[in-house]
Amino acid sequence: MRSFIRMIALAALIATSLFWYTQGAHTGWTQRVQSTARVDPLTGIEISGKLPRIIPGVDFLGGSIAVVVFLFVISFSGGSRRRRRTEQLVPLAEPETEEPKATAKDTETEPEPVESEPETEPDDDRANRLT
Repeated sequence: MRSFIRMIALAALIATSLFWYTQGAHTGWTQRVQSTARVDPLTGIEISGKLPRIIPGVDFLGGSIAVVVFLFVISFSGGSRRRRRTEQLVPLAEPETEEPKATAKDTETEPEPVESEPETEPDDDRANRLT
């Protein structure tokens, strides 16, 4: 929403500035009529007249800039985008669970195999010595 308001303010600034510039960029106050002078081709007399036409002046430009600044300032008002929590969350205590009782099957372990020396036949020389 903030960027939308800022874009509207920028578009209004550009539009009003271009309108003021294209309508004559009058540096005085806004005029509602335009004075014209023309020469009569037959008599050569200069005839002055007034045409109903709005010529925006610096008051128009200043007013439009004031509105744009107002819109831009409004875009900063309001709450922040991220809402901060004022409450501290207390972590929940984990429920105590009972350990399952150990059964006889769980405590029994398989006996580890004992490494034994391989059985070999006695040497013939040994057998002869003993006899």
